[in-house]
Amino acid sequence: MPEGPEVETIRRGLAKVALGRLITDCASDSSRVFHGDVARHALASVLAGARIGALGRHGKFLLVDLVRDGAATGEVLILHMGMSGQLRSSALSGGSAAQEKHAHLVLSFDDGSDIAFIDPRMFGRVEIDVRPADGVLPPSLSRLGPDAIEAPDPLARLRDRATRSSVAIKTLLLDQNLVAGIGNMYADEMLHRARLLPRRPARTLGSGEMARLAAACGEVLNEAVELGGSSLADRTYRDISGELGSFQTKHRVYGREGEPCLECGEAVAREVFAGRSSHFCARCQS
Repeated sequence: MPEGPEVETIRRGLAKVALGRLITDCASDSSRVFHGDVARHALASVLAGARIGALGRHGKFLLVDLVRDGAATGEVLILHMGMSGQLRSSALSGGSAAQEKHAHLVLSFDDGSDIAFIDPRMFGRVEIDVRPADGVLPPSLSRLGPDAIEAPDPLARLRDRATRSSVAIKTLLLDQNLVAGIGNMYADEMLHRARLLPRRPARTLGSGEMARLAAACGEVLNEAVELGGSSLADRTYRDISGELGSFQTKHRVYGREGEPCLECGEAVAREVFAGRSSHFCARCQS
């Protein structure tokens, strides 16, 4: 599932080919990826004739601001990649993106190029919302916590909750209302770097341990962005030009069950709790 670094990689790629471009046509199917009345019934009327304004991201959501007659409309195209979503650009990958299998939304631009939202498993999300003010998250995303990559103190809400919570620290890391953009894979990686067990009750963490976790959060996510995100064995995640990410080659624990810990040599363990697989080193993490 694409997490913050993968969506940030997609955002950067999209900015190279779509920023400022005029949308000349919009084609969509009737799949379940579309949410909200506008997205289902009048998507083309909102998008066709608008230009791509600012391209933002908050957590795992890609935010495309629309511009008409040189002014922002306040309308935002929101994309969530779900478990298997991708964006593909004909300007970068060659050929028409509209011909891609499982393309549910295709935007055509004034330079003859197009981009497609592709989602084989259809757990992604496409919708239109309206910002209440410039730079403010649209209502459908207003409950999200600070962005894990861009916020000055992304773990601020989490830290406050941790002091009075007996749930596992990993569970809090995955709560998008506390911190947005961290998923199962990167939670495992940052907990290993912070030397914390995923099951550790959040309220048992001291200030020094929370500081280690904050540092690990920044290190892991920024390194992942630099390497274009993580593409796992199923190769579901690709960037906007169809290329694979490479941060998976730097994973210390995620997906490495039974392999030696890169720090101490102990076999990496895996256990399931709260419906998720967690990978960790029982020797390095406590």
